Order: sequence, then C-alpha cells, then structure tokens
Amino acid sequence: MPGMDATTLEPTAVRAPATMRRLLLVVAAAAAIIAAAWWMTGPSPKSVDTGLPDAPPPLALPTEVDKDAPVSRAAALLATGKLSAARTSFIDIVAETPNDVPAQIGLILSGWKGAGPKSVERDMSQLASEYPDDAQVALHLGLVRSLLGENRAAREAYRDAIEFGQAAATPTSLRMSSLADDLLHPGGFQGYPPLLIQPREAAPAARAGLAKLVLATRADDRLAAREAATALADTSDAMSRVAAAVAIYDKDDPESSASRLEALADNTTLDPAARDRARLQLALATLWGGADREKGCDQLDALAATTVDPGTSRLATPIGRELCSSDPAAMSKP
Repeated sequence: MPGMDATTLEPTAVRAPATMRRLLLVVAAAAAIIAAAWWMTGPSPKSVDTGLPDAPPPLALPTEVDKDAPVSRAAALLATGKLSAARTSFIDIVAETPNDVPAQIGLILSGWKGAGPKSVERDMSQLASEYPDDAQVALHLGLVRSLLGENRAAREAYRDAIEFGQAAATPTSLRMSSLADDLLHPGGFQGYPPLLIQPREAAPAARAGLAKLVLATRADDRLAAREAATALADTSDAMSRVAAAVAIYDKDDPESSASRLEALADNTTLDPAARDRARLQLALATLWGGADREKGCDQLDALAATTVDPGTSRLATPIGRELCSSDPAAMSKP
C-alpha cells in the first residue's frame, strides 16, 4: 500500500471493511459455539446447505496480477479444492492489505465448506454493499448465486458486473464485464465477434477513426466501441461502415449488428472487397450467439467458394475450420 510504514499499519487495519473484520475475528468463536450446541442437543440437524455444490466458484483475478503473486497462489489453492490452505493464504493477504478486493473475495469463497454456501452468499452480498460499483465483486456474487440455484438474482448481479465494468473501463473491469456477459448468454462463443478489418484497409481520411474503433473492440470496451461506431456510421468509407456494424454487436440484441452487416453485404454499390468482408463478419455474428451455428457455417462455406477479396479469402477457410468444428462452450476467448 503506497506510503505505508510501521506507524500507519495499525490505523489502516482499523479501516478494514466490516465483512473482513467479522470473518477474521469470529471464526474460532463460531466453531466453539457450534461444538457446544451439538454437545447439548445431540446429533446436528441437517444443514441448510445440504444438496448444494461441494466446491465454490473459481476466483477470477485482475488482469495485472502476476501468476506468482500471493493472491494468484491462493487462488490456485482455491481452484484445486484446498480450501483450508487457501483460507490461510487469503487471511494473510487481507491482514497485510485489508483493501485487497480479490483477496477479500477469495477469503469469503474459501469458507464454502466451513461456513457453508449460504454464509458465503451472505458475505458476498455484504461485500457488494461495501463495494457497490465493483465489477469483480458483482461477478463473483453472481457466480455464487448461480451455484445456489438463485438464477434470477445471479442474472441481476451479472448485469451489474457488466454495467460497472464498462463504466470503470479498466482492463480488469472490462474483463469482468465480458465474463459476466458470457455467463448471461451461455451456449455461444466467449467474448465478442472479432473485428477482422485493419485501419490500413480504410481510406486515408477514415483510418484514425477506424483505429480508435479497433482499439476499443480489442479491449472489449463496448461503450467506447459504440461511440467510435457512431462516428463512423455515416462515413463514405465502406470498410469503416462494416467495422462500425461489427462494433455494435450486443449479446442481448445480436440482430442489430447482423441486419446492418447483411445490408452492407447486399449493397451492390459498395466495393466488392467491403461486401465480402461484411459477409465474413455476418457469418461470425451468426455463429457467435450459438443459436444457428449451421447457418453461420453455411455462410462461411459459401464465402470461401465465392469471395473475390484475397484478404477475406485467406480468412474464411481457416475460420470455418476452427469455429465450425468446435464446441463453443469449450472454446477459449479469441
């Protein structure tokens, strides 16, 4: 923590969020109370967590965290089911840096078997109230609720993660936003259809605007991408108009992007290379949602056989081979 020394450690610890103070201070007392209750009442009643999953969701780490960082090692323990060891590691991290949000999330998740899934959900809800605009917290709250079968509440948390992540627009928040969008829309490919147009393919006057759009789409910054797309929507440069149609892709409304791409592909007044690229991007948009993979694969096959643009021709065949022979759920993000 910047500026921390021995004289500032104690005041910082006092400012630790309420959830973390409770988790760190009452574990031993709670265990003693439970043991005493069981001794007094005989065999314990069936837990409210009976029938729920045995393992917590994984911890999605910030993009900038090194794989050898303490929180990364603790997350690996969590992912492999070593919850007790993970909990010890997360406690050490939170004790040293109380405002470390990933470590706080990990500490809560590591209580899945000890405190129980219901307690984990309660503590994640409390953490969300302490970090009301944090995409990472909202994402993990949604993951916990999904495992508990609270699907409506999980979807609400995922939508919060998308909103918070796009608003913050940091590499980590945008990643959490993209992951939440994937979880809201299972069955398709992860992430968003790739933009297969380079600024050098546009007219010189349009290249700066297209470069801005390309950077936004590569970062999964959907708000910036849509802003750049709006600026390019009425340009006379056909490749830029195709790129703008790709950039507005929305998993809630994929048809908006697809319809614009289809109109460009059918526009005989456009340059043939731009029309071919619109056909390629339309096939990708069709494939991405997972609802009609056969149609998207047929579009790629037809394009590979009829394209006149060398750049599109080089892309269509390998893309079709990769996407049309793969299970979207098993694909990593492009």
